[in-house]
Amino acid sequence: MKKWICGVFVVLSFWTCKNDAPEIADPANAPDISAVPARFDQKMLLEEFTSSLCGQCPKSHLLRDSLRTQYANRFYSVAMHSADFMIDSSITSFITGKNFVDSLFNPSGIYPSGIINRQVSSSADLVPDFWGQKLNALYGAVPRCGLAIDAKTITGTRLNLTVHTGFSADMFGDYRVHVYLVQDLIQTNDSLYSQLNDFSIEGLTPDSTSSLYLLNDTIRNYKHKYVLKRILSDNGLAGDIIPQTLMTRGNDFAKTYVINLTGINYSACSIVAFVDKYGDTDTNHRIENVQMVKVGEAKDWN
Repeated sequence: MKKWICGVFVVLSFWTCKNDAPEIADPANAPDISAVPARFDQKMLLEEFTSSLCGQCPKSHLLRDSLRTQYANRFYSVAMHSADFMIDSSITSFITGKNFVDSLFNPSGIYPSGIINRQVSSSADLVPDFWGQKLNALYGAVPRCGLAIDAKTITGTRLNLTVHTGFSADMFGDYRVHVYLVQDLIQTNDSLYSQLNDFSIEGLTPDSTSSLYLLNDTIRNYKHKYVLKRILSDNGLAGDIIPQTLMTRGNDFAKTYVINLTGINYSACSIVAFVDKYGDTDTNHRIENVQMVKVGEAKDWN
C-alpha cells in the first residue's frame, strides 16, 4: 500500500513540475526584429565621393575595402558617384555633375574624399588618409539609438521595407531617418564603366609599391562597389523626421516604405539606413547610428 501511495505521489509530482515549467519557444518562430535592447553597438558609415573618371580614386577604394574588413559588421560605405554613368540622377545637378550630398559636404570638390558619420569640422576630415583615425575614435562610442531593418518581403518587384529605430535613452532635437538603396557591385566590360588609374605604370602618378601598378591606366571590368542607386527616404535627401514624442528610452519607431524595384537587380543590392542629427550646413550634422542589410533579408539591432 505504501509503495502504491509513493508511486502516485511521484507521478503527480512529475506531472505538476512538467506543467509548471515554462514552454520553450521554437527559435524558428522568433520574430526577425527583437525588442529594443538596453545598449547598441556604435556603427559607422562612410559616404564616399568618387568617380570612374578620378584616377586617384582606386587607391581610396582599396583603403575602404581594407577598413571594411578591419571593422567588419561595424563599418559600412556608400559610393556616391559624380560625372560618370553611375550617378543617381535624382540627386545630381545637371549643371555641375555633382550630387547634392557631395555639394554640401565636399564644396571644394576634393577627390577622392568621404565623410564618416557626417562628422566634419574641416576639409581635412574628408581626406582618405584620416578615415582610419576617424573610425578608431568612433568605435568605442555608446550611441543612444540603433537600427534594425526588415527587407524580407518582396512581392513581384515591390519591396515592403520597415526600418526600426530603437532608443536606449531619451533624445531631443531634429533627428531624421535616411534610407539608401545600394548596389553591392557593378562590374561590366562596357568601356563606359572603365576606371581611370593614375597609379599604373602607364599612369600619371605610377606607384610601384601598389597593387594597382601593373594594371592599365584605364581598367576595364573594374569592380565598382557599394554604389548608391536611389534615395528611399520619403523626404529625399532631407530624411524623414522622427517625432520628438517617440524618441524615448525603450521605444521602437518603425517607418515603412514600399519600394518599386522594377529594372533593378535587387539580389545584388542592400539597404543602408541611418539616423542623422539634422543640420543646415556641412559641419552641424552627425550620424547617431547606422545599419545595413541585404535586400531579401532582415537585420536585428546589433
